[in-house]
Amino acid sequence: MVDIVDAKNGVLVHLVHLVHPVHFVHPIKTLKQRITSRWPTMQPIQLKYWQEFAKDGDGYLCTALKAAAKRREVFTPEILYNLAAMAIEKHFMALLMFHGDLADNHTMADLIHSVERHLTLEQNLKERLIFLDAFQEICDQDNIRRRPPNETELKAILATAREVRDFVGERLGLAATA
Repeated sequence: MVDIVDAKNGVLVHLVHLVHPVHFVHPIKTLKQRITSRWPTMQPIQLKYWQEFAKDGDGYLCTALKAAAKRREVFTPEILYNLAAMAIEKHFMALLMFHGDLADNHTMADLIHSVERHLTLEQNLKERLIFLDAFQEICDQDNIRRRPPNETELKAILATAREVRDFVGERLGLAATA
């Protein structure tokens, strides 16, 4: 659901945001552009519960960092990778919802594309996020691939998740927690 407000008379309107099929990415217009082209006096506003997504991202990141430091016998590299990826996704979703938008999809490449409709990410961070997609390819059910990260890769993944958290936190005015 997307909340938009009619800038002419201040009326709040609720529109349902239809989920796109898995491989569909709207190539030209953002959600905001699609809404305002159809209803020119309407402007998207923050989606509800973006703070919950940020809090959930903090929780996943905190769990991953603590588990990597103290509970390695229980938390395998694959589990730690998934916790870090979930933290990144939740943080980016909080940022997008804050801007009244949603992700086109949930691979790291798709999240980058969605976030860059609003803010510019450093090239180095984008490359490290794309690197995360190499560990898990689950979009094509006929060709699912997974590869657990090694120790060096895992440290880089956790550092990237922390950097995303800091990037989002700075832009949303959130205190650092992890």
